[in-house]
Amino acid sequence: MAGISKGHNWIDGGSGSGHNPLFAGRIEYNFFDPEPSPAYYTASTYYGKADILAIGLAGQYQVNGVGPALQKGDYKAWNVDGLFEKRIGTIARYGVYTLEAAYYQYRTDGVRDIAPSFNNHKADYGNIGGINSGTAILVSTAYLIPWHVGWGRIQPLLRYQQFRFAHHLYGPGNPKTRQFDAGANYVMDGHNLRFTFDFARYTPASGTQSDAFLLGMQMQY
Repeated sequence: MAGISKGHNWIDGGSGSGHNPLFAGRIEYNFFDPEPSPAYYTASTYYGKADILAIGLAGQYQVNGVGPALQKGDYKAWNVDGLFEKRIGTIARYGVYTLEAAYYQYRTDGVRDIAPSFNNHKADYGNIGGINSGTAILVSTAYLIPWHVGWGRIQPLLRYQQFRFAHHLYGPGNPKTRQFDAGANYVMDGHNLRFTFDFARYTPASGTQSDAFLLGMQMQY
């Protein structure tokens, strides 16, 4: 998959004022069954429709895509990700196990995407919806229980995410944010209809740790 888009954050005085296009691409190899979705719409689980072992590599590049007009920088990003999903037993008689992991790297040529003073926003570890320079990881695991409870099946899940900011660009050392999620999906019709209960613990680079409970529904047709 390859694409060219308008680019990042064309805000006068904000960032990306060079108005250059963003180039993006991704390549993926499936060792077992092919993922039952288009290459541009991959998912983190297929609920036992196939046995998956997929490795993907993606990248993005935009000349002068970050930083204010007087301090522009090129935006570069790449990531490698993997998905393993296995039906346990004949036709998933004993459920479906899922493991996902990814590594991301974002680079902004050593500049902040948006000046801290832009629109009177405070200078902190983040940006104004902009891109932060640093590295990130994601690891998640899930198990789809084989028997039905009512109209659907339950899929317990665990997820860990971390973003480590570039050295000394947003504060001393390498500050990082972390989030741990534990919850379950109630799957009625795959991605078309499911309910989610999630507990999240978020640890910011600065400030206090916070907890949240999420109850959500996904429906598509």
